[in-house]
Amino acid sequence: MASDCLYKRLNPAHISLSGWNPKFKQANFDGVEIEKTKDKIIGERVVANAKLKQGRTILEEDPFIRQLNDANRTTHCTYCFTEFKKIKKLCRNKDCKWEVLYCSLNCQQQHWLTEHKWFCRFPNLANTDKNVLFALQGYIASRSKSEYTLPGLVSNIDSYKPEDLEEYRKKIGNSELSKVFHLTEGVIESMVVIMAQIRCNTFAVKQFVISKTLEIEERETITLGRAIYLTASKFNHSCNPNALVLFGTNNVGSHLKVHFIGDEAKKNAEINISYGPVSTRHSKKQRKKKLKDEYFFDCNCSSCQLSYDPITSIYKCQRCRKGRLSDIKSQCDYCDFDQNYLIIPKIEREIKTLKDKAYMTKDLKIYKEALNYLLEIYHENTLPIGQWWDDVGAMYVKNGQLYEASTCVKKSIEIVQIVFGNVSIEVAEELCKLTGVLLESYQTAECFQTAMSAISIFKILGLDQSRPSDFQYLEDAVSFTRYSQTKSF
Repeated sequence: MASDCLYKRLNPAHISLSGWNPKFKQANFDGVEIEKTKDKIIGERVVANAKLKQGRTILEEDPFIRQLNDANRTTHCTYCFTEFKKIKKLCRNKDCKWEVLYCSLNCQQQHWLTEHKWFCRFPNLANTDKNVLFALQGYIASRSKSEYTLPGLVSNIDSYKPEDLEEYRKKIGNSELSKVFHLTEGVIESMVVIMAQIRCNTFAVKQFVISKTLEIEERETITLGRAIYLTASKFNHSCNPNALVLFGTNNVGSHLKVHFIGDEAKKNAEINISYGPVSTRHSKKQRKKKLKDEYFFDCNCSSCQLSYDPITSIYKCQRCRKGRLSDIKSQCDYCDFDQNYLIIPKIEREIKTLKDKAYMTKDLKIYKEALNYLLEIYHENTLPIGQWWDDVGAMYVKNGQLYEASTCVKKSIEIVQIVFGNVSIEVAEELCKLTGVLLESYQTAECFQTAMSAISIFKILGLDQSRPSDFQYLEDAVSFTRYSQTKSF
């Protein structure tokens, strides 16, 4: 009994669980401000305090707490999430058993001061539930600001079922972490609230990566980890947002920027970001379910109020060919025809068979045969048709027919512009792809114009900072084609 008491006295729980980050600064808005609302779920909102022009950066912020995914621990800095080039620094404690690596001495020091000094001596905690570990990080960081929960963030804890909150308590109380630090009931209750705050305020920190498919560069995003941004969390959601969240700017993986991408915002207009679901990629049903399940609110943004759902309304009416249907079992609004829903799945299976065969045999005739089936059931300006143009373009590139490939990519861009809008990441990516094909096929004049259009969109969306390698490629293409055109005269 006496030894147990002595152990507790020597235990870190009797030292104030408070991190210290001398370099942490509260982020500041530019051109916008926080406005309180009467809605308990929404809490606050961000509005323009002056007229905003498209492309303006309205927020820059570093994380309050962050957690790198295990899959990226050997390739990215534990503290700032920046991808390693050459230098990797270990923990300052040479006996540390945690898998922590840093890109600089500064990141090593900051991680130690704010978090790692508590965990370094206890490698067995590495197997703790990631949500519980993240909640303790949140508690430590909050205590550094004399708070017991994440400062100023909603938890929506009133929307939780009692059994869900009890599950949180059990996870924390039964964890190895609770035993090591002898967490009090008060600390556990604070961590329960923090877990609720994390659920509805976490940002997935992402990075763009480039891969090659049939000699055409494809861009995709990977999730590096998650983080809490105290100021960025004040933005509310819209399925058709007028602001875009970017990561990796300033050459720091976890650095966040918010760009205003709407045409223009008048004073007091609300500025929204997307929490994940967007109207150009997800159906209304999918969006509303995800937002209700994860964030506890019914979305009533402008996109969710539309009776017509553009992302899913891709099928042609089998009789009049004008009606756009999202459900193959639905009735056409134009001619009231009840669709034969058994036909569609059969044709879609046939399309997949043809596309797979064309991919394996590299036979363009089979691809063209698949297009006839596609146009039989889908409207012309829909993503399945756009994907077909992309696939055929990739095949032309593989065959060395670059002029034909450029024609296909242009067709794809026309559809992408209709579906996603002229100023969108998707259009920027397609223009970047077209620039490469035009450059390789020596269509210099058109390449110059395409690259310039892409550069303009990159700047508006802030992609010149979050995707510097792509932006540099576009600038190089402009320089080369400008020089080539000058020489030709």
